[in-house]
Amino acid sequence: MRESPPDVVEMLLRDELAVLKAMLLLLRRLDGPLDMWRRAVATHRHLHDVAFARYVLVPLHQMVRDDHDDDHDLARWLATLARPVLQRHLANEMEPHRPKWVITSVQLPCDCVQCTAITTFLSDGTQSLLSLPHIGLCPLFSAVEKRLPSAGVAIDESPTGSHIVLQKPHHWMFYERALDVAGLAALDATDEDRHAAKRQRRLSPRSA
Repeated sequence: MRESPPDVVEMLLRDELAVLKAMLLLLRRLDGPLDMWRRAVATHRHLHDVAFARYVLVPLHQMVRDDHDDDHDLARWLATLARPVLQRHLANEMEPHRPKWVITSVQLPCDCVQCTAITTFLSDGTQSLLSLPHIGLCPLFSAVEKRLPSAGVAIDESPTGSHIVLQKPHHWMFYERALDVAGLAALDATDEDRHAAKRQRRLSPRSA
């Protein structure tokens, strides 16, 4: 017996990566009325979550635009779901003041490739994230590792544990806001493309 759409959507939403890979398949290729699937997605409790719009709907919208140039209907539908969520979030969240990301209080006692990358990162007022591979990490890094948190630099590991990640204060706040602004612009481009296509059809001579 085939699972009902809400059950399948709930299952997929447990893993955002699974959504990106599988939702397009569900909406485009599964037998059965697509309206039922779309209603199931449109009424799901995650829909009004800005993280769902940011990390699922917008990337899926871009995937549809890139891989299915002729599927303007699906792209518009995804844009209709994601746009109000991002607009509301950006309107309600004041743009934060960028902190002072130039950090001069920490000096590295080495000029190898990795230490040079860290030095450049610390002195760059526009860069807030640096990822370094665990393998081959300069042994002198430990000499400054304990001093970085007091300078405002958080030290973490990548999800796979293969990299050390350095983050300056409020990195995610600025990163996610930039994602939302770029995502909203991409969604609006869908409408602009649609209007351009309509204008082109009106200007094109009618076939005999």
